[in-house]
Amino acid sequence: TTVNERDMLGSDLVPDYLTNVPFGANYGWPWVYWKRNIDWRVDAPMPQYLMEYVRKPEYGLGSHVAPLGLAFAKEGNRMGAKFASGAFVARHGSWNRRPLAGYDVVFVGFDQRGNVLKQPPLPVLTGFLSDAEEARGRPTWVAFAKDGALLVSDDTGGVIWRVIAPGAQPAPAPVVLPKRVAPPKPKGTGRFIMKPNADSELLKPKN
Repeated sequence: TTVNERDMLGSDLVPDYLTNVPFGANYGWPWVYWKRNIDWRVDAPMPQYLMEYVRKPEYGLGSHVAPLGLAFAKEGNRMGAKFASGAFVARHGSWNRRPLAGYDVVFVGFDQRGNVLKQPPLPVLTGFLSDAEEARGRPTWVAFAKDGALLVSDDTGGVIWRVIAPGAQPAPAPVVLPKRVAPPKPKGTGRFIMKPNADSELLKPKN
C-alpha cells in the first residue's frame, strides 16, 4: 500500500512510503514515524512498549509527494521487460513543500522474491509541473487497460492518460509452480468400522 505521512515538520519530513502490511503490523501512528522517530507534538500518551513493535516502512517515496494510485506490474502489460516486476505509483504532488515534489508516475522495482529493490524509482510519466511550478496536471490513480496499456487519471487536467512503451514486447508471464496433487481418497464408505479380534472379550460366551 501507499501511505501519506504527516505534515508541518518541514519540507523534507516526513517521507511518504510504499510498504507491505503483514497481519498485525504497526507503523507507529500518530506517535512514531519511520520506526524510531517520535512526533513530540502528539499530546496523547504513547502506549507502553510501542517502540519495540513499530515496523519500518519498506520504501520511501519522498516527502509530501502524496502517493495515491498503485498498480502492480503483471504479465502482458505493454510497458516492456524493464517494468515487468514492481509497482507503478501515482504521486499526486505536494502542496506545502518548496520546491514542489511529485506530480508524476514512478515505478518501484521488485526482485524475484517480490522484495523492493533498494534503488531510486524510475520515472514513467512526467511533465505535469512547469518550470514556474504551475501544475498542468496531477496524477491520481493508475490501472491497466485490457490491452496492457497503463492508464493514469488526472484530476487537474480532467483527462485519462494512456501510456505504453513504443516497440516494447509484452512482459513474460511469471513462472507458475506445479500444483501439489492430493493423495487419492481411500476406497470404501468413508466410515471407520471397528471389528473385534479373536481374543476380544466381546466374542467370549457369557455364562
